[in-house]
Amino acid sequence: MTSSSTYSGSIGLSVKRSDIFGSVSISVKFTYTTKAFHNFVYNQPSSKWYVKFYSGRAFDINTYQYYAGGGGGCPILSVFDGENYLDEGLLDIHNVEGKDVIHEHKITNSLKAIHGEYRIRLTEHQKTFSHIDQVKLLAKLKSGDEIILHLVSAVHSEDGNVKRELKFSDDVKTVILGTDHKNGPSEYIDLAFNSGSNLEIEEFIFIIEGNNYIVK
Repeated sequence: MTSSSTYSGSIGLSVKRSDIFGSVSISVKFTYTTKAFHNFVYNQPSSKWYVKFYSGRAFDINTYQYYAGGGGGCPILSVFDGENYLDEGLLDIHNVEGKDVIHEHKITNSLKAIHGEYRIRLTEHQKTFSHIDQVKLLAKLKSGDEIILHLVSAVHSEDGNVKRELKFSDDVKTVILGTDHKNGPSEYIDLAFNSGSNLEIEEFIFIIEGNNYIVK
């Protein structure tokens, strides 16, 4: 196991694996850290990765089953401030059953309108891939009202225009792949939302619907 001085904890784990060579049951207590991922290896008859720990979360890569709670998420959200895309962090849409999750994120960086549009980018984490169903940008006004800003465009780095796929909550989705799942850099989607006119906006909430069952 690897370790880190940043933070540590422990988890009890009891799992069973069966294959043509028989079966093995494992009950053990692991110590883990949040800043590194860990691998548990067993030999039967050869060395195989069995359980991984990501940010303190145990995950069986063979059954896609979680053995502990925890955080994590993807894709990565960034917003355009007029000069650069600023990182807002990971969006947690993990679901082990592949069911869509709705996640709301309060934007903390400055989001500046350029040519009447607010620009946002979704970049897939290198280790994962996501199925995205719908994206929305909600503006909270000083008056207390809330409005959904119109999605002007959605351009996938590989697939081009995916506005139709991302405009509605339905069964039509678009997929973005991390670099570990393709030959090349992680895919991303550039989004543009109409900024409206003369709106006194106090804060923005980015809303995403989709799923990702692979933990980092």
